[in-house]
Amino acid sequence: MVAVSLKKKGSRRWQRARDARLAAELAPLWEELRVVDPAVELAGRSPDVELYRMVIECRDWIRQLRFSMPDSAWDEAVIAARSFAPSGRNAECIATAGWISAGLESFDRSERPVPPSPAPPTGRDLDDEIEFLVRVSQVPDLDVERVRAKIPSAMPAIDEQHDSVR
Repeated sequence: MVAVSLKKKGSRRWQRARDARLAAELAPLWEELRVVDPAVELAGRSPDVELYRMVIECRDWIRQLRFSMPDSAWDEAVIAARSFAPSGRNAECIATAGWISAGLESFDRSERPVPPSPAPPTGRDLDDEIEFLVRVSQVPDLDVERVRAKIPSAMPAIDEQHDSVR
């Protein structure tokens, strides 16, 4: 009985440490996406709840970015990522990071094309989603920019206005 109790206590301690580590790894992506809804706070949460909330909020913010993107954005991001990172899951992470960058740029313009465009894939379960989003947060800036450069502007009317002024 004591051995089982110690094992559970050690397992909980390991889980809390794991959740805190994963939340720290996910924090850069969460902070980047937080501009979609800056009112969201995580302070005072336990590591497991904080990690869960971070994943849910990131996914929700990514879904909101779909309204700022042209229909072809996800396909263009995937094609661009696969041109230099041909493996499936790695290319998806790079494409997602570039797509998010483009979406945040368009989101700042505060226009919403309708209907929403296709979005990056989601994980099969929470652990898969955490792993995917952590990998997205670790994509090097150079790769993000390489993909972002291939995604057409979400707001062509604004770009056309700038061109006509020049």
